[in-house]
Amino acid sequence: MSEMFDKIRILSKKGLSLEEIAEKTDLTIFTIKRYNLVLKRGFESYYKYQKHLAKERGFKSYYEYEVHLAKERGFKSVNEYEVHLAKKKGFKSVNEYQKHLAKERGFKSLHEYQKHLAKERGFKSDYEYQKHLAKRGGWKSLNDYRNYHEKEHQKQPRNKRFSKMIYNALEKLEKNQAWLAHEANLSRESISLYVQGKSFPIYIRLKKIFSILRLPYKTLEDLLK
Repeated sequence: MSEMFDKIRILSKKGLSLEEIAEKTDLTIFTIKRYNLVLKRGFESYYKYQKHLAKERGFKSYYEYEVHLAKERGFKSVNEYEVHLAKKKGFKSVNEYQKHLAKERGFKSLHEYQKHLAKERGFKSDYEYQKHLAKRGGWKSLNDYRNYHEKEHQKQPRNKRFSKMIYNALEKLEKNQAWLAHEANLSRESISLYVQGKSFPIYIRLKKIFSILRLPYKTLEDLLK
């Protein structure tokens, strides 16, 4: 169960109103109502409640239920439906929408949220969960699924800015990516992904890279805005 789930339960037990809980958690009233509904019905998580609903409605799994809902609403796949939902809610991409959901549900990052989901949904590893997501989204292979998300990452302004910063700083220092990987104690693959804009480092790594490249702290703050 996420920290946010626990927090809502504690605040609800204290007798706080939906508006007061929303103010303390920075969640929408709709989301709080949904959390409370799940708790009231005795489920430990929203996913377990969804699985219960799927079974109650005659589906073998929640995945099968998701596919049915997507097709019922006129979409070819779950991924197509998620793209529609993300745009409808004002997000540029599914990835951006998922990051919003992760934050809203009390997780520090999308990666942390996905690890939680993998464990909650009974997958042995992140890899197995990624394969499930690829299938769920209608992708032919895990590689196709990852390529799509890499392209989504590359579109993000923050990734583009960071990529350009590394490239320019290395050129100024007359160093290469292999040198940066060694100095930062990271793999060459990780540095390559940052330079291509396909990935973005966690804060500790980001700060270390900025220090190695002698970039001002103010630039780091601007990048994270």
